[in-house]
Amino acid sequence: MSRKLSAAKVEKLISQAIEQNLRSLKLENCNIVRIPDILGRATSLQTLSISGEKITELTDSIGDLINLEKLFITCTQIESLPDSIGNLINLNLLQTQGNSLKSLPDSIGDLKKLNYLGLSRNQLEALPDKIGDLASLKHLDLTINPLVLIPDSIGNLINLEELDLFCCKSLKYLPDTVGNLTNLRKIRISVTKISKLPDTIGKLYNLEEFNLTSNSKICQLPDTIGGLKNLASLDLCGNKIYCLPSSIGNLSALSYLCIDGNPIKELPDTIGNLESLEQLVCHETLIESLPSTIDRLSNLVELSLDNNQLNDLPDRLTGMKSLSGLYLSGNNFKKLPPSLEHLENLTNLDLEAMYEIQDLSLLQKIPSDLNVSFLGVDLPRRYWTKLSEWKSEWLLDENNVEVRRLLIEHLGYVKICEELNAYQLDNWREYTLLKINGDLDDEEIALLKMTCPSTGHIHVLRVPPDMESAEAAISWVNWGIHPDEFTVQT
Repeated sequence: MSRKLSAAKVEKLISQAIEQNLRSLKLENCNIVRIPDILGRATSLQTLSISGEKITELTDSIGDLINLEKLFITCTQIESLPDSIGNLINLNLLQTQGNSLKSLPDSIGDLKKLNYLGLSRNQLEALPDKIGDLASLKHLDLTINPLVLIPDSIGNLINLEELDLFCCKSLKYLPDTVGNLTNLRKIRISVTKISKLPDTIGKLYNLEEFNLTSNSKICQLPDTIGGLKNLASLDLCGNKIYCLPSSIGNLSALSYLCIDGNPIKELPDTIGNLESLEQLVCHETLIESLPSTIDRLSNLVELSLDNNQLNDLPDRLTGMKSLSGLYLSGNNFKKLPPSLEHLENLTNLDLEAMYEIQDLSLLQKIPSDLNVSFLGVDLPRRYWTKLSEWKSEWLLDENNVEVRRLLIEHLGYVKICEELNAYQLDNWREYTLLKINGDLDDEEIALLKMTCPSTGHIHVLRVPPDMESAEAAISWVNWGIHPDEFTVQT
């Protein structure tokens, strides 16, 4: 952390800026209560940074810095800006993050060249009507403020491109005039008390990214949302939306749609009209079935349906030519849907927590290079059979410890010993040395059975055939280190 600037040091830095006509000045981590009046004489400044947790007041003379273009005021205890701030006619960026601002002066509206206004992490409950006079404003950041309302005048910010209302926890509504922001490209409304979006939201024709997440009062979207013709990303995660309007199918430019954590039971048939959609994320909803029209999503690359109420997929998925990732874990499937074989470009299939599925042989029909997650492991192709056909002898050449664990859990230790004609040669602590006298290999096979004391999982490893004791076998597994010595070293 940089050293705190004393009052004397602050004045010295300002004096240097005055004498040398400096264009940039950093008064950061100041150990003072008030910025001195001498600052107003540094009229050559174009960039000024001020910070310090003890600062409670700015000098009125800051309004004399008529050449100032960028002003950063961060991490102070300042509760208000001086009226003279409106004199900074060349200011194009004002960042006031992490202060204690409770209000803004009306003169803020005089900053005609301002295109970035950052007000995050303050104590603002309202904005002045004059904020609508910021004709050049392109970016407005109001995150983490106790805002109660947004003035109607916000609709006058016709050049605004980004509006951020993240974590404005007291905000209950947006004014209808928000629909006048026709140049808006990105908006975030997250963690608020807003219960309804104005119908005018559909007039934001140039909107490209809409983040509407974690608003516990929002239960539905207006039909007018279908008017967002340029919308590419729509994130609705964590609301209380119970259905999507059919007009969502009009979002012809949409490439990303997320409805995680909403009590949605079905998708509208018009979902199939989203010809540009590449990623559809539906984790932890209440979806029970998919509309057959989903087959029309020819550009869809990823379909995430984890933890829903699905027990089947539509009969026809031949149109989903681009689908490479399908995530189905935590649903109610009792068997693999036959339509999976239509997904010729599928590369990732998640079947986690599908405990009732007992036949994976359908996967052999998928022509692509496929990675399958099943019961906690990435399952190799030879296991894509009926689970009843899994063989004990696969343990002898299976190198993946997690796959071996799954095989042991499925077959059972007793069955493995029977099928491999194994007999116990020696026991030592939680280790058992087994020998196999069969025709599985050219030489006798030795296996070491280990029971994990913390999880209870049984692991079986192949060890050299000349092993005669379980103690020697576990030492070999530990690279020649005896378990007692290994414990001390670790």
